Amino acid sequence: MATEKDFTATTLVVHRNRVLLHSHRKLGLVLPLGGHIEPGEIPDDAAVREVREESGLDIELMLTPPVWPLTDVRQLARPIAVLLEDISPGHQHIDLIYVATLKEPGRVVGHPEGEGSEELMWLSDEEIDRVDMPDNVRVLAHFALELAKSPPTVRREGVRNDLLLRSDGPALT
Repeated sequence: MATEKDFTATTLVVHRNRVLLHSHRKLGLVLPLGGHIEPGEIPDDAAVREVREESGLDIELMLTPPVWPLTDVRQLARPIAVLLEDISPGHQHIDLIYVATLKEPGRVVGHPEGEGSEELMWLSDEEIDRVDMPDNVRVLAHFALELAKSPPTVRREGVRNDLLLRSDGPALT
């Protein structure tokens, strides 16, 4: 029997040196917010939708280098990781992991619309290490906080040539 594989989008939302996680009702685990990418849905849109459904918060995905100076296509946010997760026998998730910030920084308390979230929690670096969670979540939560300390300066609607970033050198023009 072939293994069923679903695409999912997961988002680590960062704000004021804290990352948003939740206690997932069905799984009994502390996880970032996320869920299935619907047929025909763009992964970016799924990530934003899932956070809104599970927390009531509006977010903006961080663009990570390299970001290309392309004007004739929409660049999607680059996941910080793509994971293959065993969910149950014969069922796996291909999980695109994103980092995001709040669209409204003053609004840090949301109201879940769906059934997935039991408890929302904003955790600092130190608190991440004290909460029981899967190792991959811990590692990626720490990484998201580091990334948010010095995010790339890129506009979502358009990318200027002087903002094209590379991880191994200066901006390309």
